[in-house]
Amino acid sequence: MLELGRQRGFKNLWTQVRVGSTPSIPTRFMPAHKLPDKEFAWTPKLAYAVGLLTTDGNLSKDGRHINMRSSDTQLLKTFKKCLGLTTKIARSKNDGWATKPSYRVQFSRVQFYRWLLKIGLFPAKTYTIGSMNIPDE
Repeated sequence: MLELGRQRGFKNLWTQVRVGSTPSIPTRFMPAHKLPDKEFAWTPKLAYAVGLLTTDGNLSKDGRHINMRSSDTQLLKTFKKCLGLTTKIARSKNDGWATKPSYRVQFSRVQFYRWLLKIGLFPAKTYTIGSMNIPDE
């Protein structure tokens, strides 16, 4: 029954599979649920974390992952505490340039990623950093 669906393409897959069953072929054509944009209230902890991300962090190009890298594990612990993260601190690969071991915190928060884009932080910020929308207080 499913082989017929493969011959005719994905278009007829839903009509040939029993109601209530899960298709064995991934459904790439269904749109993903998009989280609404969220505003984050500025606090001293958030401002500190954004400052660390601006200097030593980066936003990945996939649109959701945020990385913070440092050789100082205490700095990474403070960063995690400021954002309330429970992710682990992992050792990064040494690319041959660094003399000390490097560590990183990587996490995925789409709404926070989009908010960082709105305030002026971008992927590959070394080449695109400009003014950021940060309140004075």
